Amino acid sequence: MAMVINPTIFRKYDIRGRVDRIDVDHRQRRFLVIDYKTGSGAISGASIERGEALQLPLYILAVEQLLLPGYEPIGGLYYKLSDMSLKEGILHTDRIPDGIEIGPRSSTFIPPARWGPLFETARKKVRQIVAAIRR
Repeated sequence: MAMVINPTIFRKYDIRGRVDRIDVDHRQRRFLVIDYKTGSGAISGASIERGEALQLPLYILAVEQLLLPGYEPIGGLYYKLSDMSLKEGILHTDRIPDGIEIGPRSSTFIPPARWGPLFETARKKVRQIVAAIRR
């Protein structure tokens, strides 16, 4: 499903992508974005926070706005098909569901104070990329 994120977020830039999977907890009104990866490269939570990897934050924003308004994002994870594991991505530390096993020192865990800024970093990075393309 192609999604276009609300233009007010990115000053009228159309951004399109395909979300592989969305797990939804309707009782708690929360969702988790899952992206399937076939390669061996790892994308850490730290690289996402620095704005070096935009896919999960943009997918989370799109799901939050277009598919599940009123639901809270748990986060987003990469599912590695090579070893059938969920190891990397971003998870809000106050919303982690039971059954997700990720090492306690993982940069995947994002505390509430850094959650909002992570998405602002993604927005800023998109604006920079679009501005560079338009030059």
